[in-house]
Amino acid sequence: MKHKKEADLIFLPLAANGKPQHLGSEKTGCPFCEYAEKENILRREEDMLWVLNKYQTLQDTFQTIIIEHADHNKDISTYTIEENRKLFTFAFDCWTKTKKDPQFKSVLFYKNHGPLSGGSLKHPHMQIVGLKEIDGEAQIEPENFEGITVLSENNVVINFSSRPIMGFLEINIIVDSQISEAIYRLADYVQKTYAIVINETEDVGLDETESTAIAMHFISSGSNYDSIQQAMNVTKIISEIISIIQYHFQIKIDQNSKNFSRLVSHLQYFLIRQVKGIKMMDMSEEMIRIVLDQYQSSFQCAEKVIGYLNKVHNVKPPLEEEVYLTMHKERVRQVEM
Repeated sequence: MKHKKEADLIFLPLAANGKPQHLGSEKTGCPFCEYAEKENILRREEDMLWVLNKYQTLQDTFQTIIIEHADHNKDISTYTIEENRKLFTFAFDCWTKTKKDPQFKSVLFYKNHGPLSGGSLKHPHMQIVGLKEIDGEAQIEPENFEGITVLSENNVVINFSSRPIMGFLEINIIVDSQISEAIYRLADYVQKTYAIVINETEDVGLDETESTAIAMHFISSGSNYDSIQQAMNVTKIISEIISIIQYHFQIKIDQNSKNFSRLVSHLQYFLIRQVKGIKMMDMSEEMIRIVLDQYQSSFQCAEKVIGYLNKVHNVKPPLEEEVYLTMHKERVRQVEM
């Protein structure tokens, strides 16, 4: 399907001057811990704030922030169920209000989390951005929400998208909006999924046994997984890849650590994409250049892994996958060295 070309989203670099950064450092003061700019508050409810973003870095947009909690070190995975439900209700109300404003063609609602996400501040927050000239939903199609189903219960379907919108691994959590307390159902399943993805299961009602079972269900219950296992001995290949990583960095990864579990999960999804021919979205040349320049040793490690897969298993992943591997190798290097 061809889509009408939209206007480009223009970044305003001068507007970003002075923007605080926690990426790689917690020394910078946090503007969200003691928020003092009363004139920029759009809505307040308990610890939650909806505020105008001080740094309007995108042209023809209305950039706002949901400050989720007063605690700098909390996040969705560690909120109580009640706190998380209140947050989702609050945030969706703010998003819905913005969507009803006729000056916007579309409204983005998203959350960045983690050192490779592009987020600049650790303090838990979400962002709501009204786009005046761009329809951000124009190229989103029903197929983007289809994929390998890993859970289907209580009017909720969770799958790994076979046509991710932004690239990399995307998890769709689909809730029937007509059911009673749909927003609570969405909040609960996002929280559990979020906790599993980052291996943080405290305070979300999952004991160690349950979290392991759900994680294994996520990994192994996708359609055609058995045929994938037959086509490629995933367990053996992952073991060999980990050996390459350990030899390259001269490290020994603790197999009982969260870091090891994350790495294994990422490698499983990576291999599944290769077998099923699931293509990642193209990355910009600039993004590729930045990753390769900043993480040279990790890129060299990724090249060794790609070389092994090509030689032994006749698999040649595209450059985007090599960059994806580079970023995860860099995480391992930072944690283990």
